[in-house]
Amino acid sequence: MKQVILRNADVLQSTVFRGMPHYPGRFVARLGDRAPVGLFIAGSSELVGSLDSGHFPSVALAVSINSPASVIEITLALVQELARAGVVFVGGFHSPIERRCLDAITVAGGRAAVCLARTLSELRIPRSWQLPLKEDKLALVSVCAPAQKRATSESVRVRNQCVLAFTDSLLIPHATPGGKAEALCREAIEARKPVWTVDRPTCRNLLALGAKPVILGTATQILDPARRLAATSSPSK
Repeated sequence: MKQVILRNADVLQSTVFRGMPHYPGRFVARLGDRAPVGLFIAGSSELVGSLDSGHFPSVALAVSINSPASVIEITLALVQELARAGVVFVGGFHSPIERRCLDAITVAGGRAAVCLARTLSELRIPRSWQLPLKEDKLALVSVCAPAQKRATSESVRVRNQCVLAFTDSLLIPHATPGGKAEALCREAIEARKPVWTVDRPTCRNLLALGAKPVILGTATQILDPARRLAATSSPSK
């Protein structure tokens, strides 16, 4: 495992390649030969290892950028509730709404892995990420080599596959019909990955696809193995 100091933050960056002991087995199990050749990690490599081993419950998070205000409010409360219950969140955390969720997770003392669709090289690290990175509560993960300075549709596709491979279930509080978040929901359900959303009229498209509603105050139902199995086994409507 090659290790260097990330250029614009005082955190360690590790590089691990497929076939090496520290490479995530979940990637190989789910993606096979389509698993990324290399993985670049800044921050807590132990957190990434815990995700791979399933030692901590993990939830992928995706939220459409145009989510209604009422859904955003519920989502922020949900992620804090789950963070306090020990859930590790995984996602791109690219949109302003998802960044707010990440801030809510860190405020609640939770942990998260930010999966990037571009290289870590010359990445501008937000100030709010600095302390969680140093406290091993945040990891930055990229499947992109240094030359990949910007995200592309292909790198986003690979990133999303890795996010689903890393996690036990997917939480999508809102998805625009026909949009990228809805497509991710379809992909997860096709892979028999439990998908959860909020019980709001604006989320009917996700419920119709087979997502299950999660209720604020009882969000830890996501962590119940029996409920996860039920969500996985239920056919799409």
